[in-house]
Formats: sequence, structure tokens, C-alpha cells
Amino acid sequence: MTLHISNKINSMQSFFEYNLPDPDFWLDYKELWDNSLYRPVFQSPHYIQYLTGKYKDDVAIYKCVKDGRLVGAAFFRKDNGIYSFLSDVKNDHNFFVIHKQSTEEEIAAYFTNFLALIKKEKWSVRLKNQPTWASYMDIFTKVGRTSNLYWESSKYAVCPVAEETSPEALRELFNKSKNLRYKMKRMSKQEKAVFEVLTDDEDLENWVEEFSNSHVKKWSTTPTPSAYRSPEKRRLLVDFLRVWIKDEALVRFAINTKNGRIAFCIGLVQENSLVHHSHTYDPDHGRHSPGLALLAFISDWMETQGLNVLDFGYGNEPYKYIYATKELQLNKIFISHQLNLPFILKSKFEKNIRNNQGLIQFYREKIKPLTRGVEA
Repeated sequence: MTLHISNKINSMQSFFEYNLPDPDFWLDYKELWDNSLYRPVFQSPHYIQYLTGKYKDDVAIYKCVKDGRLVGAAFFRKDNGIYSFLSDVKNDHNFFVIHKQSTEEEIAAYFTNFLALIKKEKWSVRLKNQPTWASYMDIFTKVGRTSNLYWESSKYAVCPVAEETSPEALRELFNKSKNLRYKMKRMSKQEKAVFEVLTDDEDLENWVEEFSNSHVKKWSTTPTPSAYRSPEKRRLLVDFLRVWIKDEALVRFAINTKNGRIAFCIGLVQENSLVHHSHTYDPDHGRHSPGLALLAFISDWMETQGLNVLDFGYGNEPYKYIYATKELQLNKIFISHQLNLPFILKSKFEKNIRNNQGLIQFYREKIKPLTRGVEA
């Protein structure tokens, strides 16, 4: 089923589609993504196509077309009556995909039509990990606040970033820490370690198994045990990495010793940045700080690739702030019709909790461990 809206100002046509798209759509989407504002890795073509197939019964696609060309798209999944980004399955931030040549008027039409369709379909929408630094966000916010819908945007999380003017300057930022270089050299000498970087599917399944085992071991004594205790989660991770390889986005880093790999990082290239998406190390080797040693190696590799931004991704873990030069904010946006009182009350309650540090601490220490156990 397709719903259609035309914007008379600039002839932009917008749709919600609830059917799986045909192969031609993915060719159009690839072209759009290649020419989009941010080429967001968590909306990359093979990754999002994989998720669309996996959750096909619950997917809705927002499309914008002008003069016969796809100029905007977003992918959603309905869960318990609420629509969220399809990429919430695994992401650090969720960007809307908009053509980089779009004017401010066209971007406003993109979001105006999106909200009009939400109103027509009576959607309840929860958009997590919204990058407040995206160039279109001010327009989206203005359109949302002037619509006849319930609109609430609140702080949700942070994204620490190490950014310098050049790849050389970024490497120099990490070189300032003599301790970091010392750990890297010590790993090479004492552990006879090899620093590994892989961009293809070489030894992929074994790599994921070692990564998962280390992740489980590292978090086993904490209130939040690893989700990779589940074989299904491990299989999903293999699938995710395979599709990111197809999108030429994946970089796997590891420290390999005679006893196997002891430190890991899943990196994703997005424009001039590397998203430090997921990492772990074997705690049996924790005295050598293998995670920091691997970080030094990653900064060297980034220089060779011309990348000047290390995006530490979602979360405010303390180690990130040793090297982060700034902290970016991620918001959560709630949208629904004005009479959807249960949804509105829940969103306001959640916003109040996130503004209360004491309640956040209670949630992280007491509530989240319980829910994590159920999910895993």
C-alpha cells in the first residue's frame, strides 16, 4: 500500500510505502545515498536493505521524489504500535537521507510532507539518536514545532568525538600521550603481538566468535552481561559485518597474539570519519591495556586513509574523554497526534527522567540490568 502527497511549492512528491521495494528502488537509493548530505553508515544501502528484508512485515519507507528522481528517504519499523528508525537495531546515530543538493525549501518540504503523512496515518513516532549537529535539524525542528502534531525533542545521549584539522593533526593528538605509544610498543615486544586491520571477510566468523567470547568475559562480572551470550546475536553480528563489507564501510581492528586475538574494534568509515562502533578486549590481558594500545594503532591507520575525525559513537564512557575534543548531542524526538495521551504522557515522563541524574543512575544500576537479562 502506498500513500501519496504532492507539495505544490516545488513539485516534490512524498510517499509512505508498506510493501517491500523492487530491485530498481535499491539502485535509486544507492545513487541517493552516494550523493546524500552525510552518507550515513547506519543507513548504507546493503545494511538497510538487509534490515528491510529481515523485518519485512513491519517496515514502512518514506520516499521523496522530484522530477522523477529519488531525493530523500527514511526507513521505519513498527514495534508495539510505535514507529522508530529501522536502523535502531544497531546504530550510533540516525540520519535522514537527503540529497546534498537539496535547497532549504526542499528540505522543509521533505519534513512538512513527512509530518503530514504521520498525521494522516495517525502514526506514533519515536526517533532515537537524532544528531543535533545535522545541517537539516533546525529546519526539521521548526517544521515540527509549527505543525499541528505533538512534538517533543529531548536530550538522549552524547557522542564524544576527536576531531582535528587534518589526519596528521589527529595522529599527533594521540601521539601526545606517551603512555599510549608505550602500551602499543610493549604489546609488540612482550606479547609478540601483531596489530591487524581487515576490510574484507577474511576469517570473519572466527573473528566474530573471538570478539564475542572476549565481550562475554569482559562483562560477565558486571550488572550488564554481554548480549553476545546469545548465539543468535553472534549470527546477527556476522550478517551485519558482511553487509557493511559490501558497502565498503567496515574496518576490523584487532591485536593478535600466539594465543589468539585479545583486543577488537569494529570501525565504520563515514565520509572523513571513523565511527568507533564496538570494541572489547580479553580481561585476562587487561594489565597491558590492549584497548588503548589498539587505539594508538587505529590513529596511525586513520592517517594513512586521510581520516581526521574519530567518532567514539553513542555513550559517555570515561575513556573516550581522554582524547575527545568535543561532545556532540543526540536527541530523541517524539511525534504523534495531539489526542494520543498515553504516548504523550510516556514521552514527557521519559524526558523528565533523563533530566534527573539521580533517576538515570538508578535506572542504569537497578532497572537496566534486569531488562538486559530479558533481552539477551
